[in-house]
Amino acid sequence: KFDMRAYLFVASTNPYVVYFNPGYIRRSLALYKPSSTEKNDVLTNYHVQMNREDFKAEDAMWSFPQFIEYLQEEGLCEACGDIELALAKISRLVFDAGREYYKRFPGSFQIVGLDFMMDAYLNVYFIEGNVSPGLGAHKLKWKTQLMDDLVTLMYKQTTLIHERPDEYDMRIGERVFGPYGNYWELVVHEQHEKCNKKEYGFNPCKELKNEGSFDEPEPTTDDTDDTDDGDED
Repeated sequence: KFDMRAYLFVASTNPYVVYFNPGYIRRSLALYKPSSTEKNDVLTNYHVQMNREDFKAEDAMWSFPQFIEYLQEEGLCEACGDIELALAKISRLVFDAGREYYKRFPGSFQIVGLDFMMDAYLNVYFIEGNVSPGLGAHKLKWKTQLMDDLVTLMYKQTTLIHERPDEYDMRIGERVFGPYGNYWELVVHEQHEKCNKKEYGFNPCKELKNEGSFDEPEPTTDDTDDTDDGDED
């Protein structure tokens, strides 16, 4: 069993400027048993797993690229880019659901941890958010680099937006990278939304339709129409 911890960075609340990062994977070191009620079996939290006798930090946590590489090696997906895309879209929806509750003070910012699960069809589902996520590295090199990049970029982007707004010119979907190659991707820019609702608007019913859901109906065919549409495929 595993879950995914992604990050949402609200760099500005006036105007809203929000970034996303896919984060990392948290794994249970026990084989998944649906009937189990043991914490070590069903909870993937680091501080739960570390109580196991066979605990190793490098087994309990995977980087997001390591997770994607595993899926590719197992033949579960090819490019696997749809997973990160779905995470980003749902993270955007989570922000939209709560944006009206922010107090829009100049200079305010926040980082939020978002937890997700995945089904057998590689569809991702939002579990919960954490407004005070841990940013520890747990002596893992890749996580040290991840946190260094994310925190450094948070400071730089927040400072740029609030102190030198005329120099800030990012578009939704663009990324800003740290020295180790980790990044924040822009998912919300309020000024762009107001200027071009057609291009930057977000329709969750359209954007978040799952593929291969368990209750997906069988496709139907209509043999009464013999019109040739010119497409043999």
